[in-house]
Parts: sequence; structure tokens; C-alpha cells
Amino acid sequence: MTHDQLSQISGQPVISPPSQQGSSILPEDVAALRQQILDLSIMIRDLDARVDWFSTQLVDHSFRIEKLEAAVFFYESACAYPNSYNES
Repeated sequence: MTHDQLSQISGQPVISPPSQQGSSILPEDVAALRQQILDLSIMIRDLDARVDWFSTQLVDHSFRIEKLEAAVFFYESACAYPNSYNES
């Protein structure tokens, strides 16, 4: 069995060596792709920083909501049962 046949059986793609007659990538194309990759990297870092900021804000707001709910619950309990807190 040849290498190509074994690769097809195992589900791996068959990779053939590049031909000398095929088209090659021009240096200008490589430079343009490199610039696009750098631009995408900057955008991803910026988005990551924004996600971190939003995550921090959500945690802060969740904490504040929990404190507010606890205060409201305590106030409502005190109003519903005013004597239960004064007896001790």
C-alpha cells in the first residue's frame, strides 16, 4: 500500500509536494497578509480588553444588586414584623 492510500484510509488529507510550475505567492501578497494578521491581532487585543472591562462592570453591578436586594428584604422584614427586632 502506498503512503497516499494509507492516508486516505486513516482519514488524513493527502498532501502532495508543491509543483515548481504552480503559482507562487508574491512578496506583496505576503506583506498584505502579514499586515492583515497584525491588524486582526490588534483588534482582538482591543476586544479582549473591552470584554474584561464589561466583565468587571457586570460583577460590580451584580454585587450592588445583591446588596440592594438584601437591604430591601431586611427593610420589608422589619416593616412586616416590627416587634420581632425590638424584643431582643
